Amino acid sequence: MAVYEQIGKGYDLTRRADHDIAAQLAKHLQIKSDLSYLDVGCGTGNYTLALAKHGGLWSGLDQSKKMIDVAMNKSNVVAWQVAEAEALPYADGAFSGVLCTLAIHHFATLTPAFREIYRVLAAGRFVLFTATPEQMSKYWLVEYFPEAIHKSAEHMPSLEKVKSALNDVCFNSVNIELYSIS
Repeated sequence: MAVYEQIGKGYDLTRRADHDIAAQLAKHLQIKSDLSYLDVGCGTGNYTLALAKHGGLWSGLDQSKKMIDVAMNKSNVVAWQVAEAEALPYADGAFSGVLCTLAIHHFATLTPAFREIYRVLAAGRFVLFTATPEQMSKYWLVEYFPEAIHKSAEHMPSLEKVKSALNDVCFNSVNIELYSIS
């Protein structure tokens, strides 16, 4: 995505992994030190690196070369790669867990990306952290930036679309944990 080639230059000036969110993601992934994990849409690797501290062997993938370049300059502990979520360059069942943090709104369509994630996932968990348009309409920032939040929310798939795409791909056990933005 061309926009991330441009904003990737200063992306980390305003973004970092939240310790509490990273801990929750690690808990949901059930990270084990000898297993492999993939972060799809990893951006500059903030959450990938935060979760790598919990153990496991990590790979991070993003469609933006600029974002991956920034991630590579941070650490070589993770195997970084540029690729699309809809065409993951990994073998079937290569990972024990897959993470996707605030990135599904960049997928061309959900079902092909989720199908690829399902394909590379051995028998572990797919942990997805996202926001929905419904949720974003209640952010406190709406009071100050109504147009910007509305425009951002338009790009986010609804919870029903996410659940439907997961179901289409055979992710049959879907648990939803709400996260409040205050």
